[in-house]
Amino acid sequence: MLFLGATIALVGFSIAPPHVPAVPAAPATPDATETALVLSQPLRVSRDTIIAVSSRRGASSAAAAHNMMIASAIRAEGNGWLGTPYRWGGTTRRGIDCSSFVQQLVRATFDIELPRTTATQVHRGERVSRDELIPGDLVFFRRRGVRHVGVYLGAGDFIHASSSRGVTVSTMDSGYWSRYYWQSRRILPEFEPVAPAPRRDHDGARAAVSALDSVRAVRH
Repeated sequence: MLFLGATIALVGFSIAPPHVPAVPAAPATPDATETALVLSQPLRVSRDTIIAVSSRRGASSAAAAHNMMIASAIRAEGNGWLGTPYRWGGTTRRGIDCSSFVQQLVRATFDIELPRTTATQVHRGERVSRDELIPGDLVFFRRRGVRHVGVYLGAGDFIHASSSRGVTVSTMDSGYWSRYYWQSRRILPEFEPVAPAPRRDHDGARAAVSALDSVRAVRH
């Protein structure tokens, strides 16, 4: 129910593009293969857009628009964290680790509460394959027993708190992240297309009368 309320809030208005701070340069590290990308401007996706796509183009196009909306919401929230330094055990904008960042990003964007550590987050939601990833999925990496987590943005990109660059955006196609990819989890409910609004004609009137008759039948 919490996610439903958050989704309704998201689609009820357009998300204005925030200011995107510059990502500071970082020294070369074993993670140098990651790409420190600046988040693109959030998409303007309104509730009317979702309904129009659902009505005219079918469920697949509506799902694509829904995924864009989810990605836009994550980007809007993530922009304010870009460049925040990494700190093991950190939970604030002065320094944060990967699991705390994901926990706070998901909470602020979707009003969904995740556990604090990567070891427990990896058991939430349903496991999905890499080729099934959609925006909002959690992506996990593991190297020599050390776990890492981020939130998938789409097009192969994910946002996370990197130990070398702090909060940044990286591509899963890079040698480093591709090599140590572990698994993905879906924590958001499956998308359900929005039904088109009823037509205001004789068919709509008959449907309204039928619905009223059903209510009367229950009362008696």
